[in-house]
Amino acid sequence: MKYFNAGMPDDFEEKLPELKQRTLKWQTLYHSGTEINSQATISFHSALTDKPFGNLVLVPGLATNSKIDPLTKSITYWGLTHQYNVFTIDTILGDFETNVNQDNAYKYTFDETKNILHQTFQFITPYTSQKTCIIGHCISTILITAIFNDYVKNNQKNPFYSAIFFAPWPEITEQKYTTMETYHKILQNKPKPWDDITKAKIQHLKYVLSLYKLRHLDIQQQFEPEIMNKWRIPVTFVAANRDNIAPASRINTNVDILRSLPNGKYFNYLRFPHATHTFHNAYQDTYSVLQLIKSQSKKIRQ
Repeated sequence: MKYFNAGMPDDFEEKLPELKQRTLKWQTLYHSGTEINSQATISFHSALTDKPFGNLVLVPGLATNSKIDPLTKSITYWGLTHQYNVFTIDTILGDFETNVNQDNAYKYTFDETKNILHQTFQFITPYTSQKTCIIGHCISTILITAIFNDYVKNNQKNPFYSAIFFAPWPEITEQKYTTMETYHKILQNKPKPWDDITKAKIQHLKYVLSLYKLRHLDIQQQFEPEIMNKWRIPVTFVAANRDNIAPASRINTNVDILRSLPNGKYFNYLRFPHATHTFHNAYQDTYSVLQLIKSQSKKIRQ
């Protein structure tokens, strides 16, 4: 991986654990307080400066978390070494080590996940004296969008001044489910002992497939451009050219609609030619993402 232009060393992943340990101010386990009482882990890492430019809030997508997600890790490293505070929010979406079944799947609902994510936003706001950019991926962007729309509908102040959404408006079709199911069986039939990567892939797919089978991935997303038009903050939608869960064509169509509205100047679109839905191969385009963060940070500091 080449990060010279982005100001990131090739071995940044090896350096990240020590950097995170050195910059960690606090980490807390937050509970929703609802009947389900789901939990989220919120971490706050301070920038390597007394005068940070602002804050980055990272919300990983389904069946991944801030410890393993390559996109989250690269942005965390870049943010901490470029004068940004970094918050990470890991909710039940990333709890893929759980053995999801009929008895415990009840907690994996859209409303519960949206509720605890909204609460974490309220929790971290007192710690964000500078302006804040939120970065989400896949299903987390749907939850963030729903919360932002609620701010508008309830005439509440949005605590964020900028947003970047990777692979927004996802949809797991029956065909995609079948493909994942087939791949899961192929992995399970590999000779044992399995290496750590294979084990993680199997558990990841098992988690997603279980939630889909139990209908807990019924994504309550509604594209409400008239409401989003009232956000009035810079938002960039990042598409992966090889993504069949959140196709670039769908993202482009929705962004065109948003841009046609009175506040369309706030909405931007970036397309990665080599990336897949997970953005695991996005290192070829990392410089574009980091330049995007820098450009949006200038907007939110104005």
